[in-house]
Amino acid sequence: HATPLGVCSCRPHLHEVDLLHADRIEPGADADAGVAPGPRDDVLRYVVVAAGIGDGRPVLRFLLQLSPPATAGGPWAPSFELLTKLELNGDALGMSWARGCTQGVVGTNAGNIFHVHWAAPGASAPTATPLVSAPPPPVLGLAVSGDGDEARLFATASAGAYGGGLLWLAADECAPLMRMVSADAAALCVALSPPTPHADVLLALGLDDGVVSLLSVDGMEQRAQMALHEAPVVALKFAPASTLLSASADGELVLSSTAEATPLAPLAALRAQCGVGISCLDVLRLPAGDGPLGSQLGGPPAAALYL
Repeated sequence: HATPLGVCSCRPHLHEVDLLHADRIEPGADADAGVAPGPRDDVLRYVVVAAGIGDGRPVLRFLLQLSPPATAGGPWAPSFELLTKLELNGDALGMSWARGCTQGVVGTNAGNIFHVHWAAPGASAPTATPLVSAPPPPVLGLAVSGDGDEARLFATASAGAYGGGLLWLAADECAPLMRMVSADAAALCVALSPPTPHADVLLALGLDDGVVSLLSVDGMEQRAQMALHEAPVVALKFAPASTLLSASADGELVLSSTAEATPLAPLAALRAQCGVGISCLDVLRLPAGDGPLGSQLGGPPAAALYL
């Protein structure tokens, strides 16, 4: 069963959330994330980026704060504050962000992929720089591997003439490195694993027939392909401890292994009790060690929190 720690609303800025990304602000990293210092050390703080339908087609950056319960077993107290708002040239169909959500890539239904920097040095407002030679619309999903200046590799899931997954090298001229296609199904979403010493960068592709494909970027080869869902796969995210979280349109979440010995072996499945479909998800990193959140979740401290 899934028990929400709290509910936050993007209204009045959005009345439909289509894309979501969140990253924890580590203690002492407030300035790097472009936010004011936190009120207390025991408050969990996250930068959240959301996009969807509202007054226009904005991309929004929020500060989420989770204050621990006043009494043992009591509710957490969330607060949600708008930090920055950005309008691009169309609906945001895919996005991916580097650590701290300070910069990332956003693809729109106008066929452009933008490098977005919320607080570029010397800039008084967010900057959005188009990446040239990007694929034409529609871009259905985006993923980036690396943080900051190392975020040079990104992947897209597209329809039409560029249907399938494309792996790109982000440079002055974006260069496609690899294309992944399925003869039987369309690609809907994509994810890239973060770079890890002595491990391949992995690319996951979610298809509309419930199948997930796992590929090695370093070896340019397919590791595994598995029908993890009955409904279309709408969201993917690599999680800690060599795992992958996938979500389907009917509201199912599946946690599977990405270990080389057991690629895409299912580890757990979850269906939220709210009875609605899923359109986006993210994995929040939790602080290490014992604490009130670990106690509330029951058992050892959690490595990630799924949204």
